[in-house]
Amino acid sequence: DQDGAYKYNRLPPPQVFVRQVPSDRDLSSDLTVGIAQGVDTNPILDSTHKADNYNQETLDMRFKYKLPENSLGKLESRFGFDLLNVNYYNHTDVNIFDGTADINLDQRLSPDLTLSAGYAFEALWFPNSRAGNYVGNELNGGFKQELTDSVYHKFFYRLQFKNYPDRKAMLGNGILMSELRSDIKSTLRYE
Repeated sequence: DQDGAYKYNRLPPPQVFVRQVPSDRDLSSDLTVGIAQGVDTNPILDSTHKADNYNQETLDMRFKYKLPENSLGKLESRFGFDLLNVNYYNHTDVNIFDGTADINLDQRLSPDLTLSAGYAFEALWFPNSRAGNYVGNELNGGFKQELTDSVYHKFFYRLQFKNYPDRKAMLGNGILMSELRSDIKSTLRYE
């Protein structure tokens, strides 16, 4: 019966939404570990130039993660951390522990031009001498243009803040001020 065919409204087939799960190809990592032993000819930077042996350990872990493409092109995040530990045999006041964590976003604007922006956090600690300890924050950004497969040039800007929790600010004539030292460093770089 033809009239009966139109009595029932047909519902559209159900839609299935699929969420793409990141694959191993989207996340890459690189681990570097180093141990070194050496001699520093002037570890305390004074006129005596008394040398000292040291041991140095480093750990560097880097990750890259490809984010979904947007209207501008490919987007990739880079993040990681690095640790540095240096121990002197005799001049232990200059022993150092330095840790840095950073994250960057790279937006591919064209096949040969990339815009980058990032943030880094650093904590530098002298375990036997508190005067040089600081906490640093850095904002950075720039452009990189690949001229060939192995040649590029890059324009980069960094704004870095360092706060010294145990060190007073010093005037140019050597007089210590009452407030704690904090530094602001602004850097333009071309390579």
